[in-house]
Amino acid sequence: PISTITASARLCKDTLVTFTPTSSFGSGAIQSWYYNFANTQTITTNNSNPVTTTYLTPGSYIVKHAVNAGLGCTSDTAFLPVTIYANPVANFTMSTGCLNDSTAIFTDATTVSDGQSFTWSWNFGDPISGVNNTSTNQNPTHRYTQYSSYPVTLKATTANGCAASIVKNFAVFGFVP
Repeated sequence: PISTITASARLCKDTLVTFTPTSSFGSGAIQSWYYNFANTQTITTNNSNPVTTTYLTPGSYIVKHAVNAGLGCTSDTAFLPVTIYANPVANFTMSTGCLNDSTAIFTDATTVSDGQSFTWSWNFGDPISGVNNTSTNQNPTHRYTQYSSYPVTLKATTANGCAASIVKNFAVFGFVP
């Protein structure tokens, strides 16, 4: 047999990682699959279904995968290096808001421990503003036209696809002279 596996594209801390065996044995049948994920979890199974695990710490790991055809010494082992990336910690600050006074200012305060770059996806919780209800700017502004409390959502996604979101309420008050 020939042992081979692939890992899911998104390799993030605290996220389910899927490993798919692509092993083969010519015209024969593989009888068992073994995985050591290098995170204290091992799995032995008698089917070729994908398996999953979660890594609690970012870093580099070597996943061991072995297959056995059950014919004495017919087995093969493969090693797959995987890098697990840190998730960002989404956060932002915001100005106070008075109707007809000024535009709300949102300032990104997102961090990530391994220094990855990231992109931003904002939703200002103001669907009546149409296409102006969202932004991909790091530090956007938004003008609200009605008194209310609006759930503002920031989703930050790293270059490696790890993401985090946060929701804060932005209250628009009446103008006080």
